[in-house]
Amino acid sequence: MNTFASRPTAPTQVSASDWQDRGSCRGTDTDMFFSPEGERGHARARRERAAKQICQDCPVLTECRTHAVTAAEPYGIWGGLSETDRNRHRRRTGRAFRQPRDQVATPRAHTVEN
Repeated sequence: MNTFASRPTAPTQVSASDWQDRGSCRGTDTDMFFSPEGERGHARARRERAAKQICQDCPVLTECRTHAVTAAEPYGIWGGLSETDRNRHRRRTGRAFRQPRDQVATPRAHTVEN
């Protein structure tokens, strides 16, 4: 029997979006994180609270939040923040969210040395 696990693999470059594969939201219906057309009031608040609850203990919360701010994601819950949260912060401070120095992610590259 031939399986992928039995095949040797060469080290690969780690993609900047690999964090998305480790998110607590992985496999969750995206409707939880993005507002349907015309959603307002209590229904929206309830959906956003549920999405933020998933984000609360996510192992990649910082990476997700950083992506949302640097990419200026216009819609959805990203890193536990709604578009309203992100816009409010930008208006109030004139800048994007910043990570604490000890949580700044540095890209890792796996390369094959000769």
